[in-house]
Amino acid sequence: MALGIAGRGLGGRFVLFDLKGSEPARTLFFLSTGTLFVAVTAGQVVGNAWADRYTATAFVPFLLVIGLGATVVRSERFFRVTVVICALAGVVGGFSDVRMQRTQANEAAAHLRIDAKPGDVLLVCPDQLGPGLARTIPAGLKAHLIPTWAPPDRVNWVDYEQRNKAADPVALAERAVAEAGPDHQIFLADSNSYRTYETLCVDIQDKLRDLRPKATLEMGQGEPAKVYENYQLVRYQP
Repeated sequence: MALGIAGRGLGGRFVLFDLKGSEPARTLFFLSTGTLFVAVTAGQVVGNAWADRYTATAFVPFLLVIGLGATVVRSERFFRVTVVICALAGVVGGFSDVRMQRTQANEAAAHLRIDAKPGDVLLVCPDQLGPGLARTIPAGLKAHLIPTWAPPDRVNWVDYEQRNKAADPVALAERAVAEAGPDHQIFLADSNSYRTYETLCVDIQDKLRDLRPKATLEMGQGEPAKVYENYQLVRYQP
């Protein structure tokens, strides 16, 4: 990156560094770092959640600066070695992301196919887990997002924080029990690690346990280092 911003090839292994920098690498570098600085600062001010993928907007100009740096030294061997090192570093850096399990939806669906029957109720808390589960759960389940009671295929982000914090966990749990009736099971896919859901899912779980003491943990919550979208699956029998 330093070579791309300030380096100027003189031939062979010799490079002249100009601390003022040169174009277009200087502009590309400030586009990359400036975008990140503004995004992080704004996120800190308003309290936004954060994920590594949000840096993607700054990645392209950063790569262009790296590419320019590789061309500064007028040595074919240096250029090839630099490209190989960068490529290997990218493979090593991305290996953990490639092998990381994205979601436990397939694992949860496998348990549901064994234990659930048509007419059983599935509660998804928080609602952000819904789209992944919606593509895998067996047919016949009455699946609802918490707290909107909507189908699990979409998340409604309108007034999200206000709606979640105003939700009544006791009323939601009682509604699930009433819908399941005396003959059907209730399943709860939940995680308490999502913002605005810090206590809602736990409170629903506690109320369901009071109403239906025969509760079993069907699937444990995966470790964040191994599963990106991790949660547990609990079954409440009649």
